[in-house]
Amino acid sequence: MSQPKTERFERVFTLRLWRESGARTAIRGSLVEIGSGRRFFFTQLADLRDFLALRLDESS
Repeated sequence: MSQPKTERFERVFTLRLWRESGARTAIRGSLVEIGSGRRFFFTQLADLRDFLALRLDESS
């Protein structure tokens, strides 16, 4: 008996993280979606999480 096929949705990103000079806790970052070239800059990890959640919601 064969298994039902499930659809698979993927996004591929390049993530860069860095600290600004003189900042002990401030993290900066950028995310580039491979394929579309969309770029997202963030200063808080919560913003990154929210952005990724929105991008994954676009698939439904």
